[in-house]
Order: sequence, then C-alpha cells, then structure tokens
Amino acid sequence: MKWLTLLQRGYIAVGDQRFDLEHLVGQEFDLIVPASGSYPEIKISIQVEFTSHCVSFGPINGQKLDFDVLGLERKIYDHRHVPRAFCQDRYRWSLQ
Repeated sequence: MKWLTLLQRGYIAVGDQRFDLEHLVGQEFDLIVPASGSYPEIKISIQVEFTSHCVSFGPINGQKLDFDVLGLERKIYDHRHVPRAFCQDRYRWSLQ
C-alpha cells in the first residue's frame, strides 16, 4: 500500500497486529525570528513530514525484497514508488 494512503488511514495492519501511525502525521510549526538591527521580525511556517523510512526498510544495493518470504502485508510503497518492508524495530524507534 502507498505510504500516504497508510498515513491517511492512520495505521498499518501486519498479520493480526495493528500499528498506529498517528504519531507520524505531518505537523506545522510557526517560528518567529525576532527583529535585529535593520532587519524586521520574520514569521516562518515549518512543515514537518515523515516518510515510510521511519517504519520500514528497503532493498540493499538494487536487490529486490522477497515479499513471499517477508509477507505481502508488510509491503509499503514509498514516495518514489519503491517497495519497502514494514519493520517493527523501526516502528518502535519512531515512537520515541
């Protein structure tokens, strides 16, 4: 499934386990750079987005991932349409 579709849905299901993705939904922050000298104050909006790399691994050195072995439910297509495999370790790290 495509990464953006999974984010919109809010979770990925692997086997009988459901992994919440709400913590990886993009956020926007405002930053105010105070005026200094002859420069006026500036307000900046920063958009933070998370890619599938936070919870998945990809192929190494151009090799393909074998989803017959890994499990088809772990397949995530990243923003470049490259198939990646959901990784519980990376998911756990993303929660930190």
